[in-house]
Amino acid sequence: MSQVNFFKLPEDESEFVRMLEARGDTRPFPMRALATPAANQTYRRWYDALARWIWQRYGRQDGWWVSPRAKAWWQEGNLLSFGGRSEGRAFGREAES
Repeated sequence: MSQVNFFKLPEDESEFVRMLEARGDTRPFPMRALATPAANQTYRRWYDALARWIWQRYGRQDGWWVSPRAKAWWQEGNLLSFGGRSEGRAFGREAES
């Protein structure tokens, strides 16, 4: 299984959660593997659908998926940081200094 890392603003979070709720097949729960390969195939289809939603709406920026709102915010000189300012890779004026 792969993962999709992306930056988003609170408005993007709301939009993403609304999409998840509208699917009808998504409920938050602690991560665990499903018991059978057929269940794992179902999970893979679910994951692929979520990833496609992100890929269709977000753009790539230095190897990360960034929502249009977050990209505009970043282009205004703000900082995008994965895992907080002290961890991971950050983008923006502060990160370039």
